Amino acid sequence: MDKQKIEYARSKVRHTENVIMRTLMEYCYQHCYDKELLEDAWVYFWDFSQEIPVIEEERLIYEQTFLVWFLFDWVPEESLQQDYDVELPKTTIAQHYLENNMRFFTQYQQDFVRTICNTPFSFFVVKNTVPGESITLYDILFEKDVVVQEVSASRMVQKGHILHSKVVFFNGIYFMLGCSPTVFPTSNYEAIVQTRERIQEKKAQGNLNFSVLDYYLRALFVDCFEANKIPITQRLANTDGESLVLCELLFDWPGSVEDAFKKLKTMAGPLQDDMPNEENYNKDGSLSSVDLVWAKEGNRMHFGCDNTTLGHIKINR
Repeated sequence: MDKQKIEYARSKVRHTENVIMRTLMEYCYQHCYDKELLEDAWVYFWDFSQEIPVIEEERLIYEQTFLVWFLFDWVPEESLQQDYDVELPKTTIAQHYLENNMRFFTQYQQDFVRTICNTPFSFFVVKNTVPGESITLYDILFEKDVVVQEVSASRMVQKGHILHSKVVFFNGIYFMLGCSPTVFPTSNYEAIVQTRERIQEKKAQGNLNFSVLDYYLRALFVDCFEANKIPITQRLANTDGESLVLCELLFDWPGSVEDAFKKLKTMAGPLQDDMPNEENYNKDGSLSSVDLVWAKEGNRMHFGCDNTTLGHIKINR
């Protein structure tokens, strides 16, 4: 498949993913499978954890990984029914939607949902990346290589990183869905291999089904997550007490450095009167580059601070 066809297939898959996720969540709310069921599922997801994380403290896992598992993997246990006035689905929510509302989905969308439901989460080690295009992964649990079409993730992960995700083959390409925001170090490799051996043993005994597989995968994810969790005393935070997310975003700007600086100057907040912080000029007197501080006035934890730094912006040609 040439690059143009791959990009078209990738774009269509991502668009379909957004439509399906939105439709299924709306379906949950319409049938009262809302906050309470989400909270019950969250507890079940972390069943092997010594302490159930607070959703707000693990918002990225909740949005990126848990919701995919909630819609496509989780079957509510029968014991929950007594706590609900509405009848809970006896299949995954995605399958339940298809059984009752198939007519609202195209054949492509129906096949998309079924494929995701039949694709388990797994752990993958990054073998190679083509930034902006793809990642070559080795599926540790199912022992196979896959090349996934990922634009953003291919710029962020590095060789040797271990990822937790579904890797779905659909529309002629592999793509990642439900990828955990946690990148696991190679020290987790042995634990993953041990789980692989248990899964293979169950399969040889004829006792492996999707429910049993989900049990092993959730237990493994929780073990890896807790083994690598940074204690709260060591957490990186700004002076507002908010967790720091270290990242770099690059943008192409068609105009001049000076025009960009004028538009972004207000982001310096209380510091904008002192801008530019550090600048370089061309021979004709125009700006060639400028560094400015992204800041806001005041600080909610340290009242002696006049402002809070949110980031740094560098503009150059």
